[in-house]
Amino acid sequence: MTWTDKPIPIDEAMAVMKRSIEVSGGSVAWNGGEFYGPPEHNSLHLLKAYFTKYPEDASKVVLCIKGGIDLKVFAPNGSYEFLSSSVDKCNELLGGVKKIDQFEPARRDPNHTSQQIIENLARIEKEGKIGGISLSEVDEKTIREAAKAAEDLGTKVSSVEVEFSMASPDILYNGVAKACADFNIPIYAYSPIGRGLLSGKIKSNADAKGMAKHFPRFQDGNIEENLKLVAEVEKLAEKKRCTPAQIAIAWVKYHSNRNGLPTIIPIPGASSVRRVEENLINSITLTDDDMKHLNEAVEKVEIKGGRYPE
Repeated sequence: MTWTDKPIPIDEAMAVMKRSIEVSGGSVAWNGGEFYGPPEHNSLHLLKAYFTKYPEDASKVVLCIKGGIDLKVFAPNGSYEFLSSSVDKCNELLGGVKKIDQFEPARRDPNHTSQQIIENLARIEKEGKIGGISLSEVDEKTIREAAKAAEDLGTKVSSVEVEFSMASPDILYNGVAKACADFNIPIYAYSPIGRGLLSGKIKSNADAKGMAKHFPRFQDGNIEENLKLVAEVEKLAEKKRCTPAQIAIAWVKYHSNRNGLPTIIPIPGASSVRRVEENLINSITLTDDDMKHLNEAVEKVEIKGGRYPE
């Protein structure tokens, strides 16, 4: 809502946020970032406005905030001083209207060990500045090291945020999902619709919005191949009389707590009430046959282009 080419008006954003709580039955996870938007209008500004208007909703939301990025060089910094400063800035912007339930360094700082980063975050947690420790965009080794370090310190890793969709099923094979399952860590699956690819609304690079325009998968020569997977999603959506995006989200949800996997919570982006309702109210359940069709397509179609530019 804030990190887009044209941020939507704050009143509209708050209406969407309110509806997400209503649709979710009064319990929802919201995911934001210190750097999601310009310094004068990022996630924290919007959240403060919301919880100032609706203080009764603070207890209904599990708030996970990303930070720990040095915006001067756009690189992660896992030191205690920097992480603490990042948390302080976020809390200052929230103005006390809502606690950060989970705080996650947006990326792994290679200059600090997993043990050091967890020690720093555990110290901040113990100080009462955050409610829990989370991780973002980390591999199996980091998850296992971090989870063990947290246990040794008497705390835990409360969530791991990674990309997961039919277009990016990597965590099923690279050990990330298995590591989370072994330590009973829920996964926040970001971009469950493949940054819009699986919605069926992006047929060329010109249709892509925001950062997606620059991502390899949406470039000419790649997107044409990737649309072969979208075609299979669209076939099933037509059969089940729903949208391709609903199929994509249902595919992610299907994996949650099945076949030795952990709880997996899709976090699709939505900037309109209609989209929230599509993602949540009208969410559908896939049968085993549906999954067989989709998984055969995932195996058959080789997605061209990396998740991010080099």
